[in-house]
Amino acid sequence: MCLGVSLGMCLVALSGVRCAGSTGDHRLRFQGAVTGSGAAGVTALGWTLALERFVVAWGPTRVYSDAPIARARTRPRSLLAGLSVGTAWAQHCHGCPRAPVAELGFERGGSVLRAVDLLAPSPSPLGAANARNGLYRSVSFAFPGGSAVPDGGVVGAMLGGHSMVVRGTATRGAVSIPFEGSLDFNTQGGEDGAPTRPYTVYGVAFDRPEGLHLEATQEATDRVVVRVELARFFDQADFGSLPEPSEPGRPRAITAASQVATAWRLGVRDPRSYRVGWTGAGGSGEPRPGPQPAPDAGP
Repeated sequence: MCLGVSLGMCLVALSGVRCAGSTGDHRLRFQGAVTGSGAAGVTALGWTLALERFVVAWGPTRVYSDAPIARARTRPRSLLAGLSVGTAWAQHCHGCPRAPVAELGFERGGSVLRAVDLLAPSPSPLGAANARNGLYRSVSFAFPGGSAVPDGGVVGAMLGGHSMVVRGTATRGAVSIPFEGSLDFNTQGGEDGAPTRPYTVYGVAFDRPEGLHLEATQEATDRVVVRVELARFFDQADFGSLPEPSEPGRPRAITAASQVATAWRLGVRDPRSYRVGWTGAGGSGEPRPGPQPAPDAGP
């Protein structure tokens, strides 16, 4: 690939900075944000969701020059199919990406944990990026426990110490099921004295399959936006399997041992449940708006 080029230049190329046309390694600044896909959506199993609440504990977000995890060409139509590929998505840092080219969610050397309302009318800010020029291809972000959010305000109170909390109604045909529940992610690491860290989703692709090169940015206007496709979290969920509530009129509960919770967890781990868009003129080619809904067929 870098035949005839010095080893040092090859290493620069592999790190995400272009072999040619670059102005050298330098720092960049831009903003980040996260948003949900909206209160309405349809799952792969045909449930129409009307969400009333969806709040998450959101940890640091990182951008890498590494390629995203390959997307399956279609959304799996069964939980078994989801499980068969879910083990690859649930990475516990085996073959982790190299050092990031950008980090969001750090202030004064420490990580910032946020309580985020994914049904809010406008994206929730993730703060300014500590970044450098180069190739931007994939993104990771962490979901800590809700109790780790130091001061989440009203949204943090909705979390109740959990990583995610949802409430809504699932409808399929003549069946309409109100539901509510929470999800918790255990920290990774902790073995052989290794530090623990929040559960992290790796390999999420940018809207542009080839990624984008950044050489200069405008901090006030340029930003990366992560869009969470909320219905995809529940693609393999069978809401009809939830037991009837003990009190009439109450939503059905998503318990930790339920099929819906298992499907939800797999959906969170699936990189196809997210899109990443770049807004600004800093990237190569025409700038695109924020993330678009993920198509059923991958590239």
